[in-house]
Amino acid sequence: MRRYLYIIVLMSVVMVTQAGEPMGHLTLLSGYAEMGAMDEGEVKNDTVLVVNTGTAPLVISAAFSACRCTRAVHPQEAIHPGDTASIVVTFDAGRRIPGQFRKIIRLRSNADNPVQAIIVRGHVKQPVQRSLSKYAR
Repeated sequence: MRRYLYIIVLMSVVMVTQAGEPMGHLTLLSGYAEMGAMDEGEVKNDTVLVVNTGTAPLVISAAFSACRCTRAVHPQEAIHPGDTASIVVTFDAGRRIPGQFRKIIRLRSNADNPVQAIIVRGHVKQPVQRSLSKYAR
């Protein structure tokens, strides 16, 4: 019982200590990267703007996706309070099944909201099938 009480007191002290620290806050101006209609094999980019609305510098440490078709390039330097930065999102429609797609890129940072998501969406067009029957003799 004494051990549990010690753990609860220790956690309370840590939470109070962290509550007083200034922290960055990652705000996405748009949570979406719109790729629109794409042909199979096409590669498109979109830019998503992020703002540090916190009170301390913000560092994005990683941007990751579950598939290799979606990538993001994030700033390596700190984003100071009130500053805006760009994240370039790339989608490669190579070997994609035609139709709607929706992928998620997760941003990891030192902010008070450490993980944020960017949704990448668009549509891969059906390839045009050309008939050669009118040219056959």
